[in-house]
Amino acid sequence: MSLICFLRAVYETGRVPVDDPDTPLETSATEVDALLAAFDVRARDELAFTAPAFIPEAARWSAALMYRGCQALVFRRLDEPAVKEMLGASCPTPHSSGVIYSVDLMLRVLPELATMARAVAENDVLVGELRRIGAAWPLSSVGMPQIAANQLDQDALEIIMRDRSLRQLYLDRVIARRDRSRLERTDVRDGVRQAIGMYEELWPLP
Repeated sequence: MSLICFLRAVYETGRVPVDDPDTPLETSATEVDALLAAFDVRARDELAFTAPAFIPEAARWSAALMYRGCQALVFRRLDEPAVKEMLGASCPTPHSSGVIYSVDLMLRVLPELATMARAVAENDVLVGELRRIGAAWPLSSVGMPQIAANQLDQDALEIIMRDRSLRQLYLDRVIARRDRSRLERTDVRDGVRQAIGMYEELWPLP
């Protein structure tokens, strides 16, 4: 199955079809980028303030990563080296507000994928790889309690908290998923407290 079919199915139905990992991941950058641009438009409509720039290369990398992660979840015959190779490629572009936003277009489902992986086998290599990815991309991994606050990429967090749109999205997720581990940062805790305002009794903060 091509990455195009995967993205089209996710966009239209929310379902995740995957093919055998031995099948080449056929893709066309032009068509993939067009589909990812549709995810971008949908996401922008739901964000506060002005979202960062869409970076196709980063979004494309994230889409392939999530596809491979779903394959590793479904095809349990894969050994540790194979899973690490599938998920080990680094993002081709360095962290920036646009890159973090673009990666999150697909990586935002990382917590759900991690939950399913843990349900299958808590100590599986896939769980460890998803945790590693989540630590590198803190915007996308809110709600993954197995990641300690000191494991999060602090440079990425600084970028998130400096960008008005990403900051609001991050705080909204921390509140929605009640991820107390993220409250260890003073600016995050203060932002959450300000967002909750007079309704703090709904989620008492430390």
